[in-house]
Amino acid sequence: MVRQYKKEYLQFGIVPIRHQPKCLFCKWMGSNESMKPNLLQRHFKNHPEYHNKPLDFFQRKKKEYEAEKRQAKKCYFTPKSSLKASFVAVEFIAKAKKPYSVGQELVLPCTKAIVKEMLGEQAAAKVGTVALSANTVRRRVMDLGEDIENQLQVEVLASPMFAIQIDESTDVSNKAILLVFVRYRGDERMVEDMLTCEELTGSTTAQEIFTKTDEYITGKGLVWANCVGVCTDGAAAMTGRHNGVVQLIKRVAPEAAATHCFLHRENLAAKDLSNELANIMDITVKVINLLRKNALKSRLFANLCNENEAEHTLLYFAAVRWLSRGRALERVFDLREEVHTFLQEKNSDLAEHFVDEEFLSTRRHYCA
Repeated sequence: MVRQYKKEYLQFGIVPIRHQPKCLFCKWMGSNESMKPNLLQRHFKNHPEYHNKPLDFFQRKKKEYEAEKRQAKKCYFTPKSSLKASFVAVEFIAKAKKPYSVGQELVLPCTKAIVKEMLGEQAAAKVGTVALSANTVRRRVMDLGEDIENQLQVEVLASPMFAIQIDESTDVSNKAILLVFVRYRGDERMVEDMLTCEELTGSTTAQEIFTKTDEYITGKGLVWANCVGVCTDGAAAMTGRHNGVVQLIKRVAPEAAATHCFLHRENLAAKDLSNELANIMDITVKVINLLRKNALKSRLFANLCNENEAEHTLLYFAAVRWLSRGRALERVFDLREEVHTFLQEKNSDLAEHFVDEEFLSTRRHYCA
C-alpha cells in the first residue's frame, strides 16, 4: 500500500517527491513508510526555529522550492532544435579542421550578432541556447565519428563481399599510422571509404600490422571469409613471400586476391627509364633538392624568379608520383635561365648543364 501525501504535512515543512516525503529545510528525504504524521512531526523537531511559523511561511518556502526545481529543469533541458543546431555547427567545425574553441569564441557570437540584426533580440536569445563550448564540440565530434563508423559497419556487413587497402606511414609527429580503406557493394554501386585509422605504438612489422587490422575487423563483426581483395604497396612488410601482411591475410581469407597499389604501380613503370632520360631526371632531382633543401636557398631563388618576372617557381619532387616527373622536368626547363643564374652564383657544377645545347634540346624533347 502506497501512503499518500496530505496537505496538512506542509506544517512540518514536508513536500512530496514521488510518494516520498522531503524536508524543505534540510533536504532530508524519507521512504514512503515515513509518510506518517507522527514520524514527520518527529523529524520536524530537528528544526525548532520554525516551530512557531505561520502556514504562509511554509507555503512561501514551498513556492521557492518549486521555483528552484523549475529553474534546474530549464538548465538541464535542451530543446531538440538547439541540440540539432549544435551538431550541425560542430560538423562544419570538424570539416574545416578548426580548433574546438572556435565554436564558443567565434561561431556562436558571430551567429548571434547576425541574427540579432536581422531577426531581433528574441531570435538571438534562442540562438544563444546552442551549446558550442570546447568540451561540447569535442564530445559532439566524437559522437559524429562514432555514428559514421557505425553506419559504415552496417553497410559493410550488409555487403556480400568487401576488399581492403592497407598502408602504413609516419605522420609529422613521428607516429606510425595504419590506414585501412574498404571497398564494398552498396545499394546501387561500389563504395569506397576509410575503414579505420590506428596508431602502431610498437614496431611496424607485418605481424603487428596484421594483428591491428584483424582486431578491428573481427571486433566490428566483419568476416574475413567475405574479403575478396587486399591492396598494398611494395614494402617488404606488406608483400613478404612467407610472413608479409598479404600472406597473413590470405591464411584467414583464402579467396582474397592481392593487388599492388595503383599509385605505386605507376612509379614502378617509371623506374625502367632509358639511360638518357634517367640521366636527365637525376640532374633535375639534384637541382630541385639543391634549391629546396633549406629555407634560405628556397627564398633566394624565389626572389630571383620574381625579379626576372618568371611565371613559376620550382615544384617539390615526389618520386612516388608518376606525374611529378613530367611536371618537374617541365618546370625546371621553363626556369632554365633563372636556375643557371642561381647555380652560377652558388658555384655549383650543375650550372654547366643549363648552357649545354644537347642537354637542353634533349630536355625540351622530353617535355614536349
